[in-house]
Amino acid sequence: MIITICGEEGAGKSTLARQLAQTLHMQFYSMGDIRKKFATEHGMTLEELNALRSKDHTSDTLVDQYQVSLGKKDDNFVLDSRMGFHFIPTSVKIFVVADLKERARRILQDIEAGNRPFEPYKTVEEVVAYLQKRNKSDIEFYNRLYHINPYGREHYDLIVDSTHMEADEKLAYVLEWLKRYPAVQARQVG
Repeated sequence: MIITICGEEGAGKSTLARQLAQTLHMQFYSMGDIRKKFATEHGMTLEELNALRSKDHTSDTLVDQYQVSLGKKDDNFVLDSRMGFHFIPTSVKIFVVADLKERARRILQDIEAGNRPFEPYKTVEEVVAYLQKRNKSDIEFYNRLYHINPYGREHYDLIVDSTHMEADEKLAYVLEWLKRYPAVQARQVG
């Protein structure tokens, strides 16, 4: 089984993806981690790398090709990726959302804890402005490149609203859903 997880930044998609992979004893891949590594290796922040998208698609092309190859060579992993649903269409597709201010609060909490050292934001309002700009940029970019809005809910098998959920509650919810999901039942997930 391949599970692809997309979501709004700060909604908890990466945490959920890691927990699912660990709980289900599956390999975990994060396209965000790969992009961050690419940015660092080229002396820039992820935000700076994303800003280059209008001129240079190299990092996106590399990540996209990597996802396609993963889907062809393996059939037992969890993928944290904005476009995983598109590049691995046979996957179980999960989308994680949360209220905008809650997402901003979570991100600011991560910044204050030192988990996002390259992000300069000091207030929830600054993070909200960043998130709005980032979502708009992502939608325009993926629409231009692939004619797809990765935030369009029609692409997903399950939408998880994590606004009022702790990480363990979100995991339990998804695991319970996977037990009932017809395509997954056929693969004997339990």
